[in-house]
Amino acid sequence: MLEVCVIDILRAINRCNLSLLTCSMHLFTLVCNNMSTQTTFDTPDRVILDLLRRDGRASVAQLANATGLSASACSRRLRRLEDQRVIRGYRAVIDPNAGSRALTAFVAVRLVRHQREHVQRFQDGVRKIAEVLECHHVTGNFDYLLRVEVPNLEAYEVFHANELASLHNVGQVVTYISMTDLNDD
Repeated sequence: MLEVCVIDILRAINRCNLSLLTCSMHLFTLVCNNMSTQTTFDTPDRVILDLLRRDGRASVAQLANATGLSASACSRRLRRLEDQRVIRGYRAVIDPNAGSRALTAFVAVRLVRHQREHVQRFQDGVRKIAEVLECHHVTGNFDYLLRVEVPNLEAYEVFHANELASLHNVGQVVTYISMTDLNDD
């Protein structure tokens, strides 16, 4: 990627008779932009990400203590990880029973056609369904794996008949009902 951009710059220099100084400035900007988009993590970054994965409400002081960095250095790292969209947001994990979503189902979906327009219509339709909390494009025997939460089995049956059945391009659906979430400690 970088090589292609450098070649493009050299061609532009050749076409426009840019000065060596202008060329150097373009190349410097390109290299800096390329370096800032690369994501490499050192140990403190990994510690911050690990701790936030387990506790999204961890304070900067807690992160600093875990990494051995000062609070200001840790805060700068956190801001950089957010700016680079490594950390995309913070969410609450809600007890499904408290929010009338006591039944969790994992739904494997196989599409009939795989041309881009058919796949896009399926994806657009799935994004509009409130009961679908996650939708993963997967490899294997199925194309998508959905995490669905509804109040009970009767509600899932209605969801299956009215929402899943109406999605464009669905060829096969296999549902797995979650009995226990082992991560729910």
